[in-house]
Amino acid sequence: MNIAIIGPGAIGLFIAYALERAGVKATLIYRERFRKLLVEKSGGPKFKIGFNIFRLSHRLSFITAEKRKSYDIVFITTKAYDFKDAIMEAARILKDDGVAVSMQNGIGLLEQSERLIGETRSIAAILTYGATRIDIATSELKGTGNIYLGQRVGEASPLLDEVKNLLNRGGLNVEIVDDIDGYRWLKVLVNAAIGPITAIFREENKVLLQNKYANQLAISVVTEGMDVVNKQGVRLPRNPMDELFNVVRLTAGNKSSMLQDVISGKRTEIDYINGAIVEYGRLHGVPTPINETLIFIIKGLTGE
Repeated sequence: MNIAIIGPGAIGLFIAYALERAGVKATLIYRERFRKLLVEKSGGPKFKIGFNIFRLSHRLSFITAEKRKSYDIVFITTKAYDFKDAIMEAARILKDDGVAVSMQNGIGLLEQSERLIGETRSIAAILTYGATRIDIATSELKGTGNIYLGQRVGEASPLLDEVKNLLNRGGLNVEIVDDIDGYRWLKVLVNAAIGPITAIFREENKVLLQNKYANQLAISVVTEGMDVVNKQGVRLPRNPMDELFNVVRLTAGNKSSMLQDVISGKRTEIDYINGAIVEYGRLHGVPTPINETLIFIIKGLTGE
């Protein structure tokens, strides 16, 4: 079975590490050839857990270098704003019965995949693991958790079980769920509070517990989002307010990816997180002024 990972950054190298533990050598596909060359020059891709650094022996490639219809499974681990290009590349290199596994934060990515390659070939993966990139070639595990897999189709692809089994063999906690939309929206509500608020306060996740203003703002963000989700008719697997503060407690010392992006002046994924709440709020006539204000502030900070 041929497997590829498009976008081997923090999460991509985490998945590559799990696949290697499962005895699978995937192809790591970079968006630009020069990034591949820089990784090779630095000694190849690596994954760090605690004080241990594991060198990964996967094959390296770059977009457009791979032959058409070569892969059974393609994991897409890019940022949300790079997903469109990545899923188009996946459509080119996937076999006719192959599947793409989208692992992005936010809403709208699975929908893009379904439109381009079809519902039966589109799998969503919701991660509660944490990983961060140390340098261009190295990713580090920052927190353990779960991966929820699912499809929005009546009869799932047989490769759904294969993805689960591969990642389980790699030591990850993976579960197939019937209603993946509930898990997608639950993570959006949590990220909509943690990401922008930590980025604005320039603090680790624990600021939502320690600062009463950050705490109240987080509650307001999730409350707005819950109103939208209720109108959308989505059934959440857990109470989102409880989930928010459980995640914050478990990741108190972590810097959110949005905080890291703001500090480094990079584009954020806010359009796919808070932006999704605002977009669906407008669709259902639900006001979302707090989420909209957070979007304005974050984009003002990054110049997006």
